[in-house]
Amino acid sequence: MTHVKLALAALLVACAAPAFAGIARAEDMEPAPTPAQALIAKLEAAKTARDNAAWTSALGEVGGLWEAADEADTTALGSAVGQGLKAKDEGVQLAAIQSFTATKDGELAWKSGLKGALPDAKTETAAVAELRAVEALKELHPDGAVQPLLLLFEKAKDPKVPAAALTALGAYERSKQRVAILEALVKTIRNSMPSPASSSKPAGTPTPRWTEMEPNVIPALNALTGQKVTDLAAWIKLYDDNKKKPAALFMNPLD
Repeated sequence: MTHVKLALAALLVACAAPAFAGIARAEDMEPAPTPAQALIAKLEAAKTARDNAAWTSALGEVGGLWEAADEADTTALGSAVGQGLKAKDEGVQLAAIQSFTATKDGELAWKSGLKGALPDAKTETAAVAELRAVEALKELHPDGAVQPLLLLFEKAKDPKVPAAALTALGAYERSKQRVAILEALVKTIRNSMPSPASSSKPAGTPTPRWTEMEPNVIPALNALTGQKVTDLAAWIKLYDDNKKKPAALFMNPLD
């Protein structure tokens, strides 16, 4: 009888062992990747394979899952998107910029590579992606971009770049730097305007820089301040009337 009991006990142990082993193996398994981690792997695979079509397609998925991702995943995903800015293919570069725009996270986009995508002020003709990077800052407006944008507005040789920088700076209406931005914009606008006609000489010829910039001047100044001025001369007068207290020109108070 004792032998029978021992045999039954051994049989029960043998049958239970696979089940316990299965549980142990399940506990040892790594968790499934999050959607962001899966997308990062897809981006890396496309980059490694130099498959620009797949890379561009994967970058297009970033905005759709950004809000649901946690901080660690967004940081890693931002870094992965930033790799697209370094691609040799213009389509991938543009897709990366669009991905950053879709995140609506200006600070992360700026730190993850957008700051390195801006054109050099000395460049005669900015690349399409470089110009698009400037334009994207209108939507993202990270504080770290203010000084680079002002530099491009003041000194960029490609006439299209100052115009884009001006529009981007107009979107900084909620920035603590907005008064300094306004002062710098007005100063450069004055320096860029053609000289007015006088009794002794005709009006100056507009430069290509001013030709590109002029349509953006009043919209940018109004967007920055909340004003609704429709004439540039009136805007300059308004500024001069308030030059000792330019903060008074902003219609919307900062929180």
